[in-house]
Amino acid sequence: MEKITGQRCRYCSRMSPDTVCRDCILWQRKFDGDDPLTENYAIFTYGELMQAMIAKWKYRGDYAVGHAFRYAFLQGFQKKFGKCKDFVAVPIPLSADRYKERGFNQAQMLASFLPANVSEALSRVSGEKQSKKNTKTETICPKSISSQ
Repeated sequence: MEKITGQRCRYCSRMSPDTVCRDCILWQRKFDGDDPLTENYAIFTYGELMQAMIAKWKYRGDYAVGHAFRYAFLQGFQKKFGKCKDFVAVPIPLSADRYKERGFNQAQMLASFLPANVSEALSRVSGEKQSKKNTKTETICPKSISSQ
């Protein structure tokens, strides 16, 4: 697994000589500065090995693979947020069908690695696969909104 090192885009975390990469500049233009995602902090590059690990973990249900991310995930969290206190991790929920297919929620697993309270503050309002969505599709809402 290749860790992201050096200069990175402040929005997407991709290795970049620029403070904001070209893709993020285009994304900001698309949303006219009103992008709901303000920052992403990635630990690893998404190369062939990472793709294979995630496929085995996420799509073939190999729960044990997730533990390979534990130490680096915690280190990255502490590096980025170590000076802050009282965190709440909010994992993105899976649809019931996806949970049944996979047997566990990978976001919940990652959240469990952190020194933070975990809150299931979101609920899924659609079972559509993320890979089938475009940038305008919204399927996750705060529980207080989705229950109305």
